[in-house]
Amino acid sequence: MSQGHILLEELAIAEGLDLTQMPWGSPELVHQMVEIKKITFADRDAYSGDPRMVPFEVARLSIRPS
Repeated sequence: MSQGHILLEELAIAEGLDLTQMPWGSPELVHQMVEIKKITFADRDAYSGDPRMVPFEVARLSIRPS
């Protein structure tokens, strides 16, 4: 199974934050990125699986497509 939707969700969440105000490599930026990853992997664990066995609904994710 592809995990491309995880990356897309990470990017969608990051897009909603003002990360450009944080210096590259700063503890604040790293913390935000780690928290985003934790959210998306929790969604993966809760909602993803073999599409033949697990219905996947984008609306269940932490961020919704615009």
